Amino acid sequence: MTIYFYKEFGPLGYLASYSNHGFYKNGKYWATVEHFYQAHKFLNTELRDIIRHASTPKEASKIGRDKDNPLRRHWEYLKLDIMFEAVYRKFMSHSDIRNLLLFTNNAEIIEETTKENYWGCGLLYDGKNMFGKILMSVRDLMRRIEKMYFISKKGYEIKYNEFLNVDNEIIETNREMGESAKRDNDLRENQEFMQLRVKAMYELPQKKERLRLCCENAIIIEDMDEFKNFDGSKVIIGSTVKLDFEGDICEYTILGSEEGDIDNGILSCEAPIAQSILGKRKGEEIEFNGCKIVIKEIMKL
Repeated sequence: MTIYFYKEFGPLGYLASYSNHGFYKNGKYWATVEHFYQAHKFLNTELRDIIRHASTPKEASKIGRDKDNPLRRHWEYLKLDIMFEAVYRKFMSHSDIRNLLLFTNNAEIIEETTKENYWGCGLLYDGKNMFGKILMSVRDLMRRIEKMYFISKKGYEIKYNEFLNVDNEIIETNREMGESAKRDNDLRENQEFMQLRVKAMYELPQKKERLRLCCENAIIIEDMDEFKNFDGSKVIIGSTVKLDFEGDICEYTILGSEEGDIDNGILSCEAPIAQSILGKRKGEEIEFNGCKIVIKEIMKL
């Protein structure tokens, strides 16, 4: 079975990068995947904020595509990881569309756009369909989390404390509901009250269950035999690598499923770059997204 989608409208619109499903990262809200992706083309924080606050994803895309704004170094290497992170955060932040994506089972997902040969299928349906492939990768990851979830010790502590704090979030949300009801006791017309009610009754309990599964199925990187017996001979989860991006040397540490933060030199073990180098040895050359990567050095976390 193959699923074709295009744009943010209709029953399959939730798959699109323009769909109105925002998410947070490091306390900042991103209205769409497109906002996040376009902003992370640049290291200029002022420009990033301009894109983040763009009124529509189309406007964010327009700013991001402006050739007067110089791209960050190694963008062609990093863009798949950036898109992967944005799509993953989007679906993990919204249980309704997460379930819809999981319900696609093993169907091939294709972005049916004639204008885009890289992210979509292209005019002749022979495009790379990288956006569709990322959606399928995120779907696979969401399934695996229920059985296996890689995370560092520090990351586990953060995740576990977040799990413990959900009950406090529910209490605070119920308090806010009470205050809202006092301000406007016509609850059928009180949109603030209804939004808080949905949060308290559905969103936060689902968040707690997801965090419980993550903690319950966590595989602590530092406790893995492969990590304990690491000899630097090959790239593993928990290793730090120096990569040669066609003459530029960059250093990254490969951590857990949700710990990717490219700006701070951390790759998610599930994201495209890490997946392409895991198990490889020093000196090996990898073809990645049309570019060459050489592994220069492998070190322990």
